[in-house]
Amino acid sequence: APDTVVAPKRVGTRSSSAIIIPDYTAITHVDADNAFAAGRGGVLMRTTDRGDSWDRIDFAFAAVHSSEDIALGNIVALAFTDRATGCAIDDRGAILYTTDGGATWNLSRDNAGARQTLNALVAVDKRFIAVGANGSILQSTNKGAAWSVVHRVAGRRQLRSVRFIDQARGYAVGDSGTVIRTSDGGRTWSAGSTRSTLRARDIAFLDATRGMIVGDSGSSFVTSDGGSSWQRSKHRDTDALLSLVPTSNDSYLTLGQFNTLFDVASDGATWVRLVRPLAHRRSYAFATTTDGLSVRSDGVVQRTRDGGLSWHSVDIPSRVPMTDVAFRASGRAIVVGDDVALHSEDRGTTWKETDVPRAVKLSDVDLHQSGSAWALGEGPTVLGSSNGGLVWSELIAPASEPRELGANTSDYYAPTTGATNTSLFALNGLNIWALAGDTLLRTSDGGRSWRGTRTPAWKGVAGNLFFASENVGWCGGDGSVWQTSNGGASWTQQSVPASARIIALHFDDLDNGWGVGERGTIIATMNGGAKWSLKPTAHPTNDALISVTRVDGNLVASGMLGTVLTSDDDGDTWSQPEYAWLPAPWFYAALLALVAIALALRSRKGQAQSAPTIADILSNDRPLEAGEHDALDLGSRALHLSAFIRNRKTEPPMTFAVTGKWGSGKSSLMNLLKSDLVRHGHRPVWFNAWHHQGEQHLLAALFENVRRQAIPPIANLLGA
Repeated sequence: APDTVVAPKRVGTRSSSAIIIPDYTAITHVDADNAFAAGRGGVLMRTTDRGDSWDRIDFAFAAVHSSEDIALGNIVALAFTDRATGCAIDDRGAILYTTDGGATWNLSRDNAGARQTLNALVAVDKRFIAVGANGSILQSTNKGAAWSVVHRVAGRRQLRSVRFIDQARGYAVGDSGTVIRTSDGGRTWSAGSTRSTLRARDIAFLDATRGMIVGDSGSSFVTSDGGSSWQRSKHRDTDALLSLVPTSNDSYLTLGQFNTLFDVASDGATWVRLVRPLAHRRSYAFATTTDGLSVRSDGVVQRTRDGGLSWHSVDIPSRVPMTDVAFRASGRAIVVGDDVALHSEDRGTTWKETDVPRAVKLSDVDLHQSGSAWALGEGPTVLGSSNGGLVWSELIAPASEPRELGANTSDYYAPTTGATNTSLFALNGLNIWALAGDTLLRTSDGGRSWRGTRTPAWKGVAGNLFFASENVGWCGGDGSVWQTSNGGASWTQQSVPASARIIALHFDDLDNGWGVGERGTIIATMNGGAKWSLKPTAHPTNDALISVTRVDGNLVASGMLGTVLTSDDDGDTWSQPEYAWLPAPWFYAALLALVAIALALRSRKGQAQSAPTIADILSNDRPLEAGEHDALDLGSRALHLSAFIRNRKTEPPMTFAVTGKWGSGKSSLMNLLKSDLVRHGHRPVWFNAWHHQGEQHLLAALFENVRRQAIPPIANLLGA
């Protein structure tokens, strides 16, 4: 379908079956045969055969541009009016254009006066239209060289997608349920609305009247009157829906946050999952730099002992979607999920399920070093434990309607069933904050009494809470950070140098802090958030970073798809953990001990070897050993067979037939062949099946010979 591609995220230059692009970010079709796709780091791909093969073209710039000009971010959108003329925009506000099919690119010198974050781009009747973060709609009529603002949304709400169904009629959607449309090719725009707070990600139309909008939290709306009115469609999945395209089957294809693909009926009533979502990590917790736990959306709990280089699943008594994990250096850990809480005392090796007082979906958990623990659930429900999560009690029961909390009539407490923005933070054993939807709850006595505050500005976009003191705290936002100096009663917005959502925060004190978020974004401040700066990483990632913490003096950031980044210089530089190439000191001592044991065993084996018995000498069925008198010259035949078997061009499977009367030397030939193979470093198994003709004994005898001849002893260090 147009603007849609299935692409594995692997580096490559050409593929006969799929695009192979590092961190695929944008694609556009020029016509039925030609298309362009962009990847992270300035990678451009082109196909001229309907996607059967793809050629890589690195972004090349005209000589008039300085090195500062071409410091590109991530390409977020591409559009071409024909095979030669195209535009691209990045997440730093740069607009690029080409007039030679992508061979060379120029930077637009006029982005409506200054660079601004742009999210989407479309080509319409030889013109380009782009939409941006401050509600602006830009237009270029000269192949992308110059741009002007043609419309700005009231309230400057961010626009995230723009689509046209023909040369005249188009639509743009964005935050807070914003929908605007045009009937004159984008020259003028009129406002509409879904009457919701939806952060819309994309829009598509099947024809002039039937359309659909998708967005965060799995929300979607449909129209049957050309966008004059919109109705919410029924969809129970809560992962964000990012992209939408119409199909020739009178339905839509929509792509979810974790590669979920749905086929949706034109009225939005029926959803068929075509591709299951990737299992993604929802939470991390590190007790030390190397010792960590993570929980996944598919109910898997994993642990690492090497700082995130490798993760191993552990057995748990309940397999439901897990949402959060807490882990302390004492070895105690708690995992929560849908109607379940798990407890471990041995660093996450073994787990047992604990009873919770109410069947409710738990979203967040925090564990204090004293053993006190708290969990936040749907409703909102707040649970407390004084023994590390072994026994839970209910501190706050769910609300059925908005009401006052306690005696203070100014406190606000509202039902939050289905809220996707939740967070729980325990500063110590007394001061705890719980965020659910637009309700922020706080206690200063360990949970015996609570106060509530309404936070309408955060609705649907808040990240995790972090407090550095009883009064000063922060919360991530959509392209911003919120800060409070009165314990959460009121909040002020801080600007950050990134458009990505800031998901998690960590502060060492009232001044020094770090934030992480979508598209691998890492920011830092040294003055409590008055000014934030963007931090580079040695291994750029498009993974959404969902956790940041300080462990053993180092900072650790972790992502939904398994990315782990560390910093040992207070967040100035970040890199992935590296394998240690030198063994631990104890390894050398153990190696010397094993060598001594092996030499001792070999010496004893030589002393115990006995001379041939009279029975061996007189038995004409005993096969010849290497070096014994060979009257039939079987040794030369064995050497030739050995050379043939050892030849690199000899390929299995292979069968040799040795025929002859009883006593003619068949066993001797095989034994001599075995001896020569052993001499050349191989470990063959010679087995005389004639002596074990009964089927009930044959298999057992074969296994015993494999065990004795093919498997080296423990003390044999070389394994030969």
